[in-house]
Amino acid sequence: MGGSHVRLQDAVSNRAINLKYNKNSILSIKDIEFSDEEEKIAAEPLENNQPDADTRQNQNADRPQSNRSELEAALEALEAEREKTKKLEEFLKSRDNQIQEMDKELAAIKEQIFADKENSANDSLSAGSNRSPEQPHQNLVNKDGFGRDTAYKVNVPVPPFGIYDKTTGERRIIENARYSKYIEDKNNPGNGKIVLEIMDKNGHSENFELAEKAYNSIINTVQELEERKQGKDQNSFDWMKAHMNYAQKMQIDENMYRMNSPENFFHNFRIQCRHDNAHNPEQALRIAGLMYKDMAKRDKERFLKIRKAFDKKFGKGAFDQKLIKEFNENHPKTDIDIETVMNRTFDKDKAEDEMNPVYATLKSGEQIEDTKVHIGDTIPLAMTFKSPTGETVRMPKTDWKILSVEKSLNHDRAFLYDEKTKSYQTVPLDMLVAHIQKVEKHQAKEEKKQTKKDWKDFGFER
Repeated sequence: MGGSHVRLQDAVSNRAINLKYNKNSILSIKDIEFSDEEEKIAAEPLENNQPDADTRQNQNADRPQSNRSELEAALEALEAEREKTKKLEEFLKSRDNQIQEMDKELAAIKEQIFADKENSANDSLSAGSNRSPEQPHQNLVNKDGFGRDTAYKVNVPVPPFGIYDKTTGERRIIENARYSKYIEDKNNPGNGKIVLEIMDKNGHSENFELAEKAYNSIINTVQELEERKQGKDQNSFDWMKAHMNYAQKMQIDENMYRMNSPENFFHNFRIQCRHDNAHNPEQALRIAGLMYKDMAKRDKERFLKIRKAFDKKFGKGAFDQKLIKEFNENHPKTDIDIETVMNRTFDKDKAEDEMNPVYATLKSGEQIEDTKVHIGDTIPLAMTFKSPTGETVRMPKTDWKILSVEKSLNHDRAFLYDEKTKSYQTVPLDMLVAHIQKVEKHQAKEEKKQTKKDWKDFGFER
C-alpha cells in the first residue's frame, strides 16, 4: 500500500504539472509547491518501500484500519490538489483576459501609428486629439479657414495663441499671424521650424519662428474644438466648456475664468484683481473667501489641505501673504481722485457673478430637471435666514413663484418671487430641487393614502 500511495501522489502531482503546461506554458514546474512529506516519499526508491515477511504479517492485522487511514489521507491530498487546480484555472483565465485586453490596446495603437496621415498637415496627427482609432479622420476648419488641410498653405490666417517669452519671462499672445513657410531640419525630421508673418496695427510685419511640434499642437487644438462643436447648441454648457478648454490649451485664457477649483484658484484670483473688483488687500481676501465658499465640498477639502501644507512649509499666514502679494502685483495701477475713492464700494455680487458666467437660462414653461415642476409654477417654501447676531430666523411658509433658472459655470441658481409681498429671492438650484423632491415625495405618499381610503370606503380592500 505504501508503493500505491506514492504512485497516487505522483499521479496527482503529474496531473497538476500537465495542466500547468497546457496553459501556453505561462507557469513553469518551479511554480508547483510540494510538501516536505511528498518530497521525502518521492525520493525513496520503490523497492525500499516493499515490507519483509514479518512486517507484512504485522500489517495484515491492522490492514482495515491502515487502509482506511491511507485512503482518507489520499482523498484529502486529492481534494487539496483539486483546490489548487481550481485556483490555477482561475488565475489562468484572469491572465487570458488581461492578454486579450492588451492585444486590443496594441492593435489600436498600431492602427493609429500606421494610419495614413494628411501630407498637407505635415504629420499633424499627434497626441492631443480626442478622435478614437476607429473614427475616420475629419479635416475641419475654423471660421478663418485654418485646419489640417490648410495649415501649411501660404497666407492662411493662424488663430491667436500664447507662447512663453524667455527674454521677458512672460506669456506673449501672438495675433494677426499668417503662415509663411516651413524650414526643414534634415538631421532631425519632425523638428523643423514654422515661419509666421505677424502684422501689427500700423501695417508693419515681422517674421516669427515657431517649433513644428508647437504648430502641430495648434492644428490639433483647432481640430478638437471644431469636432466638439458639432451638433452642440451655442447656449449649452458643452459649447462653453469646449471653448474654455480651447482657450486654455492655446494659452490665451489669461483673462478668462476657469472652473472654480483648487488648481485654478490663483488664476481666477488674479483675474478678480486685474478687473479691479478689490480695491485693497482686505477686499482681496474677502474675494478669496467668496471663491472658497463657491467651491464644491470635495474641492473645499482639497483647498484647505493645500493651504495648510503651504503655511507649514513657508510659515504661519504665508498663504494669506501670497494672496496680498498677488493683489499688489495684479490690480490696476491707476491714479484716482478723491471723489472716485469716496464713491467706490466693494461689490460682492459683481465679483461672484463675474466668476460664474451664465451659459443658459430656463424660460417659462420649461421643466426643472429631476422634478415635475416647471418655470412659472408656484411652490410652498419657508425661508431660513441668519440674523446679524448669528441666530437662525425661520420665516412662515409662503408660496413662491419660480421666475427663472440660470445654468452657470460653477453653480446654478433659481429666482423666486412672492406675489403677495412683492419680494424676490435667489436660491441655489440644487437646494431648490432637493426641496421640491421632498414636497413631491410627501404629496405622492398622501395621494397613496387617500386612494387606499377611497377603496376602503367603496368596500374594496387593497
